[in-house]
Amino acid sequence: MKLAVLLNKFPFNIHDGGALVSKGLARAVLDCYPNSLILVPHTFKHPFNYDHIPPHWHPQQWKAVECHTRVTLKGFISAIMEGRAYHLIRYQRSPAVSHLVTLVKNYGPQTIILDGMAGLAFLPIIRKAFPDMPIIYHAHNVEWKVWQTLCHQTKGQPVRRGALEVLYRLLRREEINTLPLATVVTGVSPVDVQYFSGISGVKTVSFLPAALWDKTPDPVPWPADENTLKLYHVGSMDWQPTRQGIELFLDRYWPYLRKKFPEIELHLAGNHMPDTLHKRKLPGLFVHGFVDSVADFIRDKHICIVPVFAGSGIKVKVIEALALGRPVITTPLGAEGLPLIPDVHVLLASSPEEFEKQLAYLQSQRNLAVEIAQKGHQVIAKTYHLANTCQKLREILKQASEIQ
Repeated sequence: MKLAVLLNKFPFNIHDGGALVSKGLARAVLDCYPNSLILVPHTFKHPFNYDHIPPHWHPQQWKAVECHTRVTLKGFISAIMEGRAYHLIRYQRSPAVSHLVTLVKNYGPQTIILDGMAGLAFLPIIRKAFPDMPIIYHAHNVEWKVWQTLCHQTKGQPVRRGALEVLYRLLRREEINTLPLATVVTGVSPVDVQYFSGISGVKTVSFLPAALWDKTPDPVPWPADENTLKLYHVGSMDWQPTRQGIELFLDRYWPYLRKKFPEIELHLAGNHMPDTLHKRKLPGLFVHGFVDSVADFIRDKHICIVPVFAGSGIKVKVIEALALGRPVITTPLGAEGLPLIPDVHVLLASSPEEFEKQLAYLQSQRNLAVEIAQKGHQVIAKTYHLANTCQKLREILKQASEIQ
């Protein structure tokens, strides 16, 4: 089968959840159908770089589509005046439109897969150009829900809150109107898939787990030094829900936890670490910024924390921590959509007091901390393995061809 796939962003030389999900989709497609055409938006934030594509990823089948997606106040206001979602219209106004259609036509696919926010933006254009083609839309999350939650959490900033409200309302309307154009809608989270199934006009929805690896990472050995309990978080801080979650944790949770555990430490790492976090002078807080190897970074760390208060989809940070053999404490939203049982594979906390309880539990029961991490590792190793995703992908492609 000949597939043309438009990824959400260039998936190499970048470490964030969205890039890893797009990389997983490409991994599954190329494993099943090696001659597929992979198209990638070339943006200022995630530039396409041919040299960064490993040889075994079939680089001869990768093409860049230049997209002018830089956020501007003028562009935002213009989109609002048109009643359009700024997230999507940024792609549709770029020279990518005709280029993308030409590349796909020249390749002559049997099915088209559109990935993430970029895929949603180009879905109406691709459907118009290929009215009879099976088109699969692969969602990373329910995007408007992310911005709705951020809007509701914004206090004391009426202008910012108003802008966020406009953003999520327009995006919700366009998502609902656009998704029925796809032959099949897939999502990386069963929770999101359930939501998509309730949208009028959506034909079929299917769960497609991200192929995060073809060989599950080996767990990092538990630290020999257990005198100081070391927490960590690794995440890309240019994603607003991640940054806001960490800042809220530092403001509301960390002072309380330090009183209960005076020797506890929190280590933050990730791309685009803002100066505001580097400048935070809190007892026990260490801000590292970007790290080349997460596995090396966590060798002397005990517990991963993932404070998530906004978002949908799946939290790759939780999956990665379990893959590397570390127990995770997260909020209920952080575990949403993942095949994890609370207190068996992951620990949940919704308040500073619940966080304290879970930390005390892990500190007093180190053997159980390791056991929880091991059980979580077993579950995610199976769910997000390439073989599982490939099987699901073949089923979805067959389904799409029968419907169209």
